[in-house]
Amino acid sequence: MSTFDVAVGLDEATLNKALAQLFVHAGVREKVVRGQEKISTPIGEIDITWEVKEPPTLSLAGPPAERWEAAVKGLHDRVVPDRDMVTVVCPAIHAGIEYADGARQSDVTQVDIYAQLRVADGEVTLDPYGVWVDPAKVKELQPSAMNALLFFGLEMAEEALTGLALPAIPSDLGVDLGPPAAVIDGRRLIVGAAIKPGAVDLTGGAWPAAGLFVLGSHDLVNGLVRGQVHRIRGRTLTWRREALGSPGDGGAAVIEGVLEVVEADAQVDASDLTRVGGTLRATARGSAVASLVKAIGLSAIGRILEKIYLAWLGLGYGAQVLPLPLYLGLGLVLEDRTVKVQVRTVRRCVALVWPRGSLPTILVSLVLWPLAQVAALIAPWVLASRANANHPTWEVFSIPTVTTELLGKPLGLAVSGLGCATYEGRLLIRGALDLI
Repeated sequence: MSTFDVAVGLDEATLNKALAQLFVHAGVREKVVRGQEKISTPIGEIDITWEVKEPPTLSLAGPPAERWEAAVKGLHDRVVPDRDMVTVVCPAIHAGIEYADGARQSDVTQVDIYAQLRVADGEVTLDPYGVWVDPAKVKELQPSAMNALLFFGLEMAEEALTGLALPAIPSDLGVDLGPPAAVIDGRRLIVGAAIKPGAVDLTGGAWPAAGLFVLGSHDLVNGLVRGQVHRIRGRTLTWRREALGSPGDGGAAVIEGVLEVVEADAQVDASDLTRVGGTLRATARGSAVASLVKAIGLSAIGRILEKIYLAWLGLGYGAQVLPLPLYLGLGLVLEDRTVKVQVRTVRRCVALVWPRGSLPTILVSLVLWPLAQVAALIAPWVLASRANANHPTWEVFSIPTVTTELLGKPLGLAVSGLGCATYEGRLLIRGALDLI
């Protein structure tokens, strides 16, 4: 049985879709799809040109025994590994050779590149083992030229694949993950890790039927959520809006709100990892004040009002929600590339208010305090009831396109069609991968 806290998986079809997109990528075409090179051989210098006529495909399986025997092996002249082998099949490569005496030969042939999945220095890479060229298509090549072509193909494979980082576990998750592991299981490429000091084992896993997926354990997801929620402890959140004025004059009225978070915590549901329950202890205060000077617009009256401290009049109250802590039940919603949070449960509550602010503001607020207290008793209850009935949802962020490099050229990676669910006791995020 597999043990891990996070795993990223891609199936063969998704990887081949990515290869097809790479095939038409301008930067990759310049470096790999076509080119020309002069190399030295025992029969003199030869000029090799090549062009990949059809998109390559990826097989998450090892080579046939007869092809492995005939392959040219550069880095590893030994038997084929018994697991985690990858075959890159180039079904049609046009290869041309010009010899030192001016003679030319060319043909279209199939080329297979054999590599093994491995982990080195915390990165998952492909380690090239050998190259096979269909001998039926290159019968007329001189043996030395044939060997030169094979070794040149192996060098190209090593340049393209060695150090190529495959799907990685993000390092900024906020949890201490151990080194990654990688396997090929059921024609799927799986990369996973465990929270330290746990050990990761990806063999025998029950993987979802999705082209691209991420699985996270309850411990991981709960740790991530709690870590983010704990960041708002002790923070003061402010809101301010100016009104009843022309742009640039500061407005004749100012409405302000302040929320001071004393304590915040969250817990991910063990049976449904898309649900999060949160508790919050906080104090709130707000004010709404108006400038009689700006409202009246008369400088003489304004100066008189300023003398008697009535230039600004308004309402100011502090507030405390009861009972504490306030409980919120939230849900995670993924729609295409957008991450949303949905309010699923709000514990009904009331608020106690008291006048605060400058002396004129306190006096005015005290007169209207009975009405304010009635509103504070009713409004939170009504808002909580509406939230429980309508489950409001708001967008948190959109997942951006990530830019990386392949063979020195920029390459954009984008995900789409995202969805989330609970799968085998873990949070499952699935989607599609596109190269830009």
